[in-house]
Amino acid sequence: MKYYSSKSIPARLTHAEEIITTLSIDEALRERLAATGYTENELQVVQGLLEEAQQLETNQQVQLGKQTSATTALNESTQIIRLKFVFDRRICRHVLKKDTLVFEELRLHLKTKKSREALIRQMKHFYEEVVKYPELMARLSAEYNLTVELFASRREEVGALVQAIQKQQYQVGLVRVATQERQEAMKQLDAWMSVFIGIARLIFRGEEANLQKLRIHVQPRSRRVAPEEET
Repeated sequence: MKYYSSKSIPARLTHAEEIITTLSIDEALRERLAATGYTENELQVVQGLLEEAQQLETNQQVQLGKQTSATTALNESTQIIRLKFVFDRRICRHVLKKDTLVFEELRLHLKTKKSREALIRQMKHFYEEVVKYPELMARLSAEYNLTVELFASRREEVGALVQAIQKQQYQVGLVRVATQERQEAMKQLDAWMSVFIGIARLIFRGEEANLQKLRIHVQPRSRRVAPEEET
């Protein structure tokens, strides 16, 4: 047995929906509950709370899926451009092994950065600076087919990576907002359900059949019952 509040959000939404459905078709239960304030209007209130929570749960899952896709695409793009960058640097290191000045100006003495942000800064510097050395570019182009145009395309890829980061971060923000909105809606629904379960347990004390219809479980009297314990 699980307490209602310890269930997952989908399970709590399902339980609330089942209660509403049961009450909509069981007039006898409705009449018993109406005396304690659970009138048609009150049931419409919880129906609204449920529908809002369901909609926000769906939206949160959709945004989470988009965030996952954006993160996957970002990781793949980062890996691809990183491999190209490592290759380009390796060739330049080989060509410039006797030219210490240019070697250091292109920061080829540094290791390839691990963090994405540092890697982007490193790549931007390399691809912007390497084309400023005509003799180096002439040799790179003739011997390794590393042309000015190729390095320009590399810069564009780095720019696209920056945009992918921004898109992923924007999606993270949308997920955060969607999660907060869902949590607020669930707080209202959970509060209603908590009170309803307690009252229903009192009204239908000893009436296991009616409690089962509402999926409300009551532990045997020999054991102290914690509030809101459900099947």
